[in-house]
Amino acid sequence: MAHYLTGPEYHYLHDIYRRLYYIPIVVAGFLASLRGALLCSIAVSIAYFPHAFATFAVQDPAHGLEKVLEMLLYNAVALIAGVLVERERKRTEEAYALSKSLEATIKEKEIMQNEIIRASKLSALGELLASLAHEIRNPLGALKGTAEIIADIAKDNKEVSKLISLHIKEINRLNDLVERLLQYAKPKRPELRPENIALILTDALRIVEAKTKDKRIAVKKEGLMNKDVLALVDRAQIEQVALNLLLNAVKVQGDGGEVQVEVYEEERGGRKFACFEVRDRGPGVPDELKEKVFEPFFTTDARGVGLGLSVAARIVEEHQGIIEILDREGGGTSVKVLLPSGLAGEKTS
Repeated sequence: MAHYLTGPEYHYLHDIYRRLYYIPIVVAGFLASLRGALLCSIAVSIAYFPHAFATFAVQDPAHGLEKVLEMLLYNAVALIAGVLVERERKRTEEAYALSKSLEATIKEKEIMQNEIIRASKLSALGELLASLAHEIRNPLGALKGTAEIIADIAKDNKEVSKLISLHIKEINRLNDLVERLLQYAKPKRPELRPENIALILTDALRIVEAKTKDKRIAVKKEGLMNKDVLALVDRAQIEQVALNLLLNAVKVQGDGGEVQVEVYEEERGGRKFACFEVRDRGPGVPDELKEKVFEPFFTTDARGVGLGLSVAARIVEEHQGIIEILDREGGGTSVKVLLPSGLAGEKTS
């Protein structure tokens, strides 16, 4: 509009107007890369052409060659600006992708470091527990033996027999606790075979089926029977892990809740894992307690011992796997177990 409304005698203004066309071209290059810059330069050339060469409008007083070169420069600047912007955007995208990759790598490293630290703590604690359990077991055996002898002697005295029975019952309970401590301290070395994780979860669900029915808890299997995800595991030990997680999920949410089980595959740090998650609709786990829940004897249940999750974590670590606590969308907790993927192509019954 400035070109067409300014008389030809103001040649210095027309010189300024011709330079102003570069501004929308460069802006279009930054906003829409090469294509936008070229489209804008073509539009500028079309808009400028009548003013430069047509006789029906005010004509640019500049020399014809100068005007032709100006139009060529519009398109040259568009090409250069567009190419440079695209190259810069590509480098920015590559840098962003690299930063995301580094972020994922750092996160994996932190997870692995936490697992190593926890494993070393558990190993030291396991040795201590094994020593304590051994020292406790012998006196317990002596106490149980003498209690049984006294029970035979005092079988005619109902009051004494009742007390002795209670005494033996508590000794048996302590002995069971010692056995569990020994299992935790010195877990059996896993015998690894490729196993179908979905089948292991299905067997564990059958065991807790009675409890879920009693508490009217819905169990969602997320297409569990259609999954064929293999992991190199000791079937009995991983079934114990699944059972501990399922029982814990049933216990934390009370009557009428929901337990969801899902099996899938995942890749972390270049390693392939067979994964399963047990999700509940309970009160959730605060962030500050997510690491402590795997420690022995840590429990928020006054009636609990606090060994279920710690035993599960110990077994998973023996399998070179990962176990973690996640928040569930909408409330509740998800316990995720990652186990080394099974051999490709092998099937189990």
